[in-house]
Amino acid sequence: MFGTLCANRTRRWAAGIAGGLLTLAVSAQAQPDVAFPYPAAIPTTPLADYGDAPDNYPARYTPPFDTVLGRFPTHHATSNSLYGLPGGHAVRTRFEQLGTLISRERGPVDPGDPDTIENFVDDDFDDGLVGGPCVGGVAVLANPTSVTLTFEVTLSADAPVVDRYLNVAIDINHDGRWDDSTGPLPEWVVPDFLLPPLTPGTTTLVTTPPFYLPLGMSPAWLRVALTRERVVDIVPVDATGWDGSGRFQYGEVEDHLIATELLAAASAAAQASATASASASAFAVAVASANANATAIAAACAQADAFAFAIANSCAAASASATAAAAAEANASASATAAASACAASSSWAAA
Repeated sequence: MFGTLCANRTRRWAAGIAGGLLTLAVSAQAQPDVAFPYPAAIPTTPLADYGDAPDNYPARYTPPFDTVLGRFPTHHATSNSLYGLPGGHAVRTRFEQLGTLISRERGPVDPGDPDTIENFVDDDFDDGLVGGPCVGGVAVLANPTSVTLTFEVTLSADAPVVDRYLNVAIDINHDGRWDDSTGPLPEWVVPDFLLPPLTPGTTTLVTTPPFYLPLGMSPAWLRVALTRERVVDIVPVDATGWDGSGRFQYGEVEDHLIATELLAAASAAAQASATASASASAFAVAVASANANATAIAAACAQADAFAFAIANSCAAASASATAAAAAEANASASATAAASACAASSSWAAA
């Protein structure tokens, strides 16, 4: 039985458990992020938490997808929402957030951004994704395979007890947008996941329901939104699914270029498959040995049965011989008695 295999977002590690042994594999750090020039945010754009996936700029994918244009709805006044909505953002961020860091600005390229970090640089205070993709414990791993993601969710001490949701979209087919209708797998991989009850003033690890993801694929943009509203109540979703757009009153929106994580998960999956194959081979050898032992035992039992049958036949023959000897002895005794009687009669006649 295999344990869960994971890739860690911030420290770039993968972990697996097989046969009671914990294995950690640390991968190289991702390439430094490159800042791209974007038009400054409009001063009237609402102050909120925005993502940082490229909006009308190169997606920064690797070959063969290195020429893909990122058309993710990130700007407030984006032209890339499939539903004509503003880019995905959360207005109020004080009560609930992903991870423990958050930045508020008027858009991904706000020149007055309080944290001074341009949001179109990946990992701008994006610390919510802490684990995954994690491969569940299965003996044979298919590709695509079932995986999960783990996020940190932090509530302030005065956060109200309300329903909260996680939504995750991944650009699985690398076309530069989140759209369920254009690929072999749904890209809205976690739709309106209702979180378990959380305690105010705490940070909790939350694991998503499993979904299918091609392992070892090229880097892909992921958007996660922690909200109090369901996406289906904000966005008029159709067959294309959630495209990452929409205005949410509470929560946080984070974007991650998941590259190392996917490769680490693929490596862990391959390792698990190899271990499973080795275990299967060992099991086959054990079965063959057991079959050979069973055959030897059956042969010994058959030989013992033959010996028992021979002994039984010998006993029967001995018993028959004893019976015949007793009959012969009885006949001899009868003959002797008859001879004695004849002799006595002869003596009587002689005397007369």
